[in-house]
Amino acid sequence: MKNRTFRSKVMTMKNWKFRSKVMTMKNWKFRSKVMTMKNWTFRSKVMTMKNRTFRSKVMTMKNWTFRSKVMTMKNWKFRSKVMTMKNWTFRSKVMTMKNWKFRSKVMTMKNWTFRSKVMTMKNWTFRSKVMTMKNWKFRSKVMTMKNWTFRSVTSSY
Repeated sequence: MKNRTFRSKVMTMKNWKFRSKVMTMKNWKFRSKVMTMKNWTFRSKVMTMKNRTFRSKVMTMKNWTFRSKVMTMKNWKFRSKVMTMKNWTFRSKVMTMKNWKFRSKVMTMKNWTFRSKVMTMKNWTFRSKVMTMKNWKFRSKVMTMKNWTFRSVTSSY
């Protein structure tokens, strides 16, 4: 599914760019109480995903490489009081996120809590070969991603 558009308070990813009180990822730089992602583009209550290729009902992002139905993240570099992605542990084709800590009033990824009008990502549940994202909530008119369920082989879950 190229160019998948999520309507009514959902999201569009044109290389993931967040505008106005959201976030931008230029190698994940966090700016004054908000996270910035160059290439996360959020537009007025709707975010569109250009360049999210869904192959066989599994997500592939540019630089998010999903190999054998599991996500591998290459090249997450975090600069200056942001975060270091040591401790993404991939166990038995399932990702476990330990210790995402954001230091400058941004977020703590112990259940992804964004404190200042950004988003709360509670419950990243990784279920054997498939990622399930429950409850991406963006508070400032950006997006609500409830129940992104990527089910390839796990449609029986």
